[in-house]
Amino acid sequence: MNFSFRPVNIKDISDQNLIKNFLADTQAIGGMILDDKEWDSYYSAIKRRQERSSDFCVFAVFGGEIVGLVDAFPRKDFPAIGFISFIYLVSEFRDQNFGKQLEEYAMTLFKKHKCSHAELDVHSKNLTALKFYEKNGWKIISEKNGFYRMGKEVSQE
Repeated sequence: MNFSFRPVNIKDISDQNLIKNFLADTQAIGGMILDDKEWDSYYSAIKRRQERSSDFCVFAVFGGEIVGLVDAFPRKDFPAIGFISFIYLVSEFRDQNFGKQLEEYAMTLFKKHKCSHAELDVHSKNLTALKFYEKNGWKIISEKNGFYRMGKEVSQE
């Protein structure tokens, strides 16, 4: 079973609402609440990334339904580093090895953009995500304000 991916239309209110729901679900794990200021900041960031490429923020689609999100891009300040801002799967698709397909989308994108290294941040209380990333070769490289920065080499094969 494979996902297809479609660019987020950040100007579309239904796409915005889906992203808000995904963010709120993830933040609840760390006991955080998505507020308007944080949403405005993330919305602006997606818009800037989409001006660079519509491939940088995409929905994962399965059976015609949106079931996840991948927000990944080469950093503007260090283009050899790809950064995953957000990977999300709806709960029914978790713990079934589907997350690997979303991670592979990001890694293929990084390879296409000639990134040699990938990074992401994960909340220290998100034990499911930590376990997933560690199982897939990610290593903790630093910790700040309750978040781990994790890194992984991008295979150029």
